[in-house]
Amino acid sequence: MLQMFLLEGRLMNKRSSSSKLFFYDLHGGGAKVQVMVDASQLYLDLMLNMDISSKTRSKVISYIRSFLDKLDFLEVETSMMNMIAGGAAARPFVTHHNDLNMKLYMRITPELYLKELVVGALDCVHEIGKQFRNEGQEQARQF
Repeated sequence: MLQMFLLEGRLMNKRSSSSKLFFYDLHGGGAKVQVMVDASQLYLDLMLNMDISSKTRSKVISYIRSFLDKLDFLEVETSMMNMIAGGAAARPFVTHHNDLNMKLYMRITPELYLKELVVGALDCVHEIGKQFRNEGQEQARQF
């Protein structure tokens, strides 16, 4: 029986015991978890390894899109720049629109917009996009 677990945290360390055995230390929510991965679980290595090629990244995103399409999710695009900052506790990146002479904030998370779509009768929506979290270089983050 296949079991799936969701782990969320900051990757603090990656070590290898051999060419086929890797250890990842995840910290988050006051807990520390060590994940052991063998070569047959390379999907986890692709998710955590910052050195993956853009071709591999593209294939992973295509797979996620097709998976969600099969579940009848609608892909949407929400605003990247906003007139007010909001959506998370992180400080937003600030930019300036020259033609309108106004300060705009880069989005931190699309969560509020996606929730508005769900409340507005679009039951299954998703977005694959960039987030702009201005949190500095601290080692741990609260979830």
